[in-house]
Amino acid sequence: MTREVAKKLALLLSKEDESLYDEIFKALDKERTKVHSIIKTSSIMKLSKLVAKEDPYINLDFLQKLWRKSLKNEKELVFGVKSGRAVRLFLIGLIFSIKDETIKKDFVDKVSIYIKDWETCDQIAMKITRPLCLADENYFDVLCSYLRNEDPWKRRLPIATIAYIASKMPNKKAYLLKILSSVEKDTAAPVKKAVKWALNEIKKLP
Repeated sequence: MTREVAKKLALLLSKEDESLYDEIFKALDKERTKVHSIIKTSSIMKLSKLVAKEDPYINLDFLQKLWRKSLKNEKELVFGVKSGRAVRLFLIGLIFSIKDETIKKDFVDKVSIYIKDWETCDQIAMKITRPLCLADENYFDVLCSYLRNEDPWKRRLPIATIAYIASKMPNKKAYLLKILSSVEKDTAAPVKKAVKWALNEIKKLP
């Protein structure tokens, strides 16, 4: 991946040109693994970082549109990797790489209703909501309001975030446990697994 490629993608992003969707795949095609033809998450994030360095204009409605497009007619590839994965991870990496926290928060709000898989949910938790919550505890309360949402993937997001922030908030152990206890009866698989994961992380606290 070169700066020329990044500049091209940044320009398409600034122009809100939907050809960006296919150009992301073209830019990453050479990064596919030889054995399984999978694009590593690290390669996708590297491309996002290069594009972000070009300081493109970011319209969140356009990013949401690309995210929705990545879910249309999505087919399973080898080992359960989905065809639109690269685009979603590219968008997450792009938002992760910018400094504006307002844009980060608005991005989460816009795409959270379109989370449909483990990887994108947990990447958002690790790269976007985790640092936001550590920087602003009030945002953590906003994120926890998702626990009342009917969509299980949106409910998973704050719990996955707890798993990532627990070690950084040992003084909030009781509070975090209280939040998890409020969803312990949730039977949705994405939520149940996240609760178990978060509890294991909290158990490590002193």
